[in-house]
Amino acid sequence: MAAEAEAALAATGVDNAVVVAAPLAAGAAKHGPYDAIVVQGAVEVLPDAIADQLKEGGRIGCLFLEGALGLCRIGLKHEGRIVWRFAFNATAPVLPGFARAPAFAL
Repeated sequence: MAAEAEAALAATGVDNAVVVAAPLAAGAAKHGPYDAIVVQGAVEVLPDAIADQLKEGGRIGCLFLEGALGLCRIGLKHEGRIVWRFAFNATAPVLPGFARAPAFAL
């Protein structure tokens, strides 16, 4: 898929985009920091590696899955932290590498 995407970009003359074949949860730190990040799938937790790639003052859109309910939130990075606000409800599969680690619970 990465090779097909690179060929499509080259065929259309796009020179301001890059294809990265790597684990999703790692993001693409080499090309950051980013003004905006859109996570196209659900997450249970946002990996620090993704949050760290967002530029100060940058925005991120993310669908947090909480049980069967997904909460789409828009985040703004301010003073090194992401401040979230609710946007709408939705659902999607959890992306690989974005699931909450199993933990003991009573």
